[in-house]
Amino acid sequence: MSLPPRLLAERLTGFAQGPRWAQWALPAAGTAARGGVLMVQSFLDEQPLGRRVLSAMARRLAGDGWTVLMADLFGTGDSAGDHADASLDQWRDDLDRACALLRARARDPAPVLIGARLGALLATDLVGRLPVPPRAVVLWNPPASGAALIDPLRRLGRLGAVGGAGATVAGGEAGATGGVRASPVDGGGGPGRGSGAGRLAGYPVAPALIEALRALRLDRAPAATPAVGAPWLAVQGQRVAEPGQPAPAALQAAAQAWQAAGWQAQARLVAQEPWWAAMQAVDTTALQDLTAAFIGALPAASESALEQPGTGQTGCLQAGSSRTGCAQHAGAPAASEAPPPGEPAPMVIAGAQGPLMGALTLPAASPVARLLVVPGQPQTRVGSHRLFVDLARGLAGAGIASLRVDIGGWGDSPGEAGPFEAAVPDIVAAARSLAASQQLDGGSAPLWLCGLCDGASAAALALPALQAAGIPVAGVALINPWVRSEASLGAAMVRGYYARRILAPEFWRRLLRGEVPVRHLVGDPLRHLAAGLGLRGRRSSAGATASAMRSPSPSATPIADLPAALLAALRRHRGALLTVLSGADLTADETEALIRGQSAWRQRLEVQGRVLRVPGADHSLSEPAHWAQAVDWLAAQIAECAGPSR
Repeated sequence: MSLPPRLLAERLTGFAQGPRWAQWALPAAGTAARGGVLMVQSFLDEQPLGRRVLSAMARRLAGDGWTVLMADLFGTGDSAGDHADASLDQWRDDLDRACALLRARARDPAPVLIGARLGALLATDLVGRLPVPPRAVVLWNPPASGAALIDPLRRLGRLGAVGGAGATVAGGEAGATGGVRASPVDGGGGPGRGSGAGRLAGYPVAPALIEALRALRLDRAPAATPAVGAPWLAVQGQRVAEPGQPAPAALQAAAQAWQAAGWQAQARLVAQEPWWAAMQAVDTTALQDLTAAFIGALPAASESALEQPGTGQTGCLQAGSSRTGCAQHAGAPAASEAPPPGEPAPMVIAGAQGPLMGALTLPAASPVARLLVVPGQPQTRVGSHRLFVDLARGLAGAGIASLRVDIGGWGDSPGEAGPFEAAVPDIVAAARSLAASQQLDGGSAPLWLCGLCDGASAAALALPALQAAGIPVAGVALINPWVRSEASLGAAMVRGYYARRILAPEFWRRLLRGEVPVRHLVGDPLRHLAAGLGLRGRRSSAGATASAMRSPSPSATPIADLPAALLAALRRHRGALLTVLSGADLTADETEALIRGQSAWRQRLEVQGRVLRVPGADHSLSEPAHWAQAVDWLAAQIAECAGPSR
């Protein structure tokens, strides 16, 4: 039986345009070392959505003796920069340097490569640049090419010009909505999110990067044949897969190309839900079992191999701390001691199910407030469209410290993945750690909570537990909180989604072409109208409209009366209350329906609290102008509540 692995996060310096974030899973003391594994992630929202699965695989391999590294490339995850400023050459350099560091720490000249989705193409692209070929390559759901992954997003019309709209404020006095502050991060780009860049799936992405990624192909095997034919495995997961069913033809063709280059290549098919796009936790046992067995059959790394020409690596990093130093290796980055203001530092917290992996961002001076950011499931501390990274950067410029943390079972934090209601113990643990942090001027700055969607709802539900634990909360910031009930959904659909839909020219074009079924045209609005009026519906609202508006469905088993539970918790809270509502988001529409329809909600949010409405904004305020308004308003409101004495 394997021992639990050691988890370590590090900031790596020595890279162009700022540090990179490294997440390690290390074998427990006394476990026989097997070698190194470099995991290469996908990009855009597939990165945070798939992080839980990759981290679970990393912990499993570490339990078997493997040293596993997963590094965020420039402009992604917790690393410096933005997608808009990234290039393929820069990502290649990041992977080269990460692999050099892994070779040193794992004492393995030929680490195994695991690539997921776009990361599979980046991993195969890396093979030809390595001084020693990897002992094995494992690819999860690799596309045949970058174009095969990116072009469908373009056809869906997700690549467009950047735009913005004005915002309106209700309750109290309007906060500042001026220009976004420059990011203090070296090469960070700040919360402006790459103004002027193209947009792909809501992210600002440089056109040159898009074209370079499109040109990557899975069937381009490296020119240099391995000295010994190394194993190569591509795994295609699909919802239905019969035993013995062959892999898709494109995957088989890629395997044949690698066989021709001397690799022991095979393509396999497994029954697997699309874990990289799932809004809830999915079972990936078959995928992980196949991967663990494939890698487990490899021989352990040879110590004598460290003397081979071209490696030039010796291990020196110590795994006992999230703040560890390292002598500079040739070609390998180092882990720095303390980040400059505005850059995240690793922070590990004891949670209900194990360590919670977090990122603490400090301002230049003593903070006027400290903010705990609660991600909603299945998101991570990074947030959709890197929303929480941008928030931390922007708030640091306003003198506000922030802690972003992965809830147990999600992101890099181990444990069983549960719904947002189960996050309360971890929220309390993270809040206690943030309140007591000695890095924040003795802990005198007031504590705030912030969350998006069901993360906002989880933060609100945690307020009674925080009060019981003696942890004072000065304020709560809710961004498009999840308040779903059948009645709120019905009212929001009628006044929000259907109203916008009937005014859209594309709807009428589809209707005239006969592409809109009459039963959907009439039946769905009537059903939601009945729900909004409080009439009994014939089926649950769960999942009824998530695909229509791509709005999250965070819990398959919500509490009996979520709006009532949230209102009760918010009423008990005596501190400040801020709410940000997007103008083009079904989840925000449901909160608006509660404000319009129930005086108690209107009293708590608008009269006793303050509301910022951002017309045209999507669920995660991905447009630069929209997020600029939100982050500046939140910073101004939190600083104002902290008082002039701060």
